[in-house]
Amino acid sequence: MGVIKRYNNQTAQWEPLVVGGIGYTGSTGYVGSASTVIGYTGSRGDQGLIGYTGSSPDTSTYVTTSGTQTLTNKTITSMDSISSVKDSSGVNSYTVGYRQVPQNSQSTAYTLVNSDEGKHIYYTGGSATLTIPTDGSTTGGNFAVGAAISIINHGSGNLTISHSGSLFLAGNTTSASRVLATKGIASIIKVASNVWYISGGGIT
Repeated sequence: MGVIKRYNNQTAQWEPLVVGGIGYTGSTGYVGSASTVIGYTGSRGDQGLIGYTGSSPDTSTYVTTSGTQTLTNKTITSMDSISSVKDSSGVNSYTVGYRQVPQNSQSTAYTLVNSDEGKHIYYTGGSATLTIPTDGSTTGGNFAVGAAISIINHGSGNLTISHSGSLFLAGNTTSASRVLATKGIASIIKVASNVWYISGGGIT
């Protein structure tokens, strides 16, 4: 407790000083709700620099259908059955052939088709006739001059080789159908329009 000096009608008086107690602490105020306002989106950054343009390829070495490039140690794939190459003169064009002689197996009467060129007919049936078609009636188009086909008779009967044009047995001037005996082998080659030659073993 302390004292305080007061004046009453100009007369000084000392009076005790009473200090009141500390009041209660007020309750905590409400917390405001969170703001729902979204801030501004920042500006877009600068665009990057465009890269350098590559140099154009050298097309002088490309192989084209009209070019005259020389291929060395190259493998050619996806060639179709009528692909052709030219000879060294650059004038004559020939169909690409095979390193093997692909087989077409037959067991009944059969008429040759254009896709038989360069192959061998392997016959395994009884007596029957193999026909060489004339120009204009060949399935797949006429055989080209120079077309060559081999015929093997592995069947149990004779195989007659027939042609409505000219079919000459090598060394014989008579054109006629020919008979290939069982286990006989023959090769035929076209030398002109509707003119074929035949040779081999077991032919009469």
